[in-house]
Amino acid sequence: PRDGRETSLSSDEDGKGVQIPTERQREKRSQSTQEIPVDRAQPPALITREDIANLITALRSTNETLQQQGLRITALEESIRSKRSASRSRSRSRTPPRRPDVHNRRPALERLQ
Repeated sequence: PRDGRETSLSSDEDGKGVQIPTERQREKRSQSTQEIPVDRAQPPALITREDIANLITALRSTNETLQQQGLRITALEESIRSKRSASRSRSRSRTPPRRPDVHNRRPALERLQ
């Protein structure tokens, strides 16, 4: 077959080909499909309405907590963005900062005369 399985063909009463797994295939199959025993001594646990109500309450609480954390994270991100944009606008001014004593200076030629 195309899937690469090792099989030998045999014919049954109708004369149709029947695939019979080889010994090597049987060994592989037994290794790959190990059966897990099921303990049927205890019946499955029943879920009560109270259990479901408690679960819903816990999920609502978790949801609320996550929403609050999301709002806090959004607020922090916005404050960080606003601080960065404010510091960028200050540091990227087109003219250099003025010195306090510049307006009192006279040009160098006037001082020499």
